[in-house]
Amino acid sequence: MKRIFYGALLALMSVSATGQTLSVQPIETQAGTQTELVVKLSGATAMSALQFNLTLPEGMTAGDDVTLGPAANGHTLSVQTLASGDCLFILYSMDLNTFREGELLRIPVNVGSGAQTGEGRLYTVRTASTEAVSQACSEVPFDVTVKAIIPGDVNGDGNVNGADIVAVINYVLADDIAGDVNDDGNVNGADIVAVINYVLNDSGNNARPTLAQSRTARRTS
Repeated sequence: MKRIFYGALLALMSVSATGQTLSVQPIETQAGTQTELVVKLSGATAMSALQFNLTLPEGMTAGDDVTLGPAANGHTLSVQTLASGDCLFILYSMDLNTFREGELLRIPVNVGSGAQTGEGRLYTVRTASTEAVSQACSEVPFDVTVKAIIPGDVNGDGNVNGADIVAVINYVLADDIAGDVNDDGNVNGADIVAVINYVLNDSGNNARPTLAQSRTARRTS
């Protein structure tokens, strides 16, 4: 039954909505992490259904835990992975609720260790209104910037400072592997010392200190 409904919806959505704008915030991230893709909707709307395909730069994939924003207004979301690896998103309302302006979706994005800066896009964007008028919309490109990893920049803000010391302490207290600054497979005080060394030496662009170097620095400081 659900498959029949989707088929009818896709058949309906074949031409494009006026006054509606989908936008995607540019992404800045680091390789080997997870980030979010935020899709927003602006403009007055009588639109009750929406579909689009999502393609991401090589080395990135969409995660499973997609969050519906306030603009979804009681809609149901269906996500399918296509043979190409792209994802098809369908938003619909059995009660023909119309979308609101604002944040529509938050899509988690897994950034692989070899991912590089590139362009993603929403394509084959189609909408349907409460009057059963269907429209095909323009593609929505967006930039994804993969920043170089700065040793000691635990919180990923591009700087190496006291905030990173606080961040790694929190990771140690939570026994979170994300705080393994010295890459020894453990999250403990040695990682705190390593970050302190980065901050004191302003060595964000230098090689990661070894555990022995960290201990030496601790004894001599």
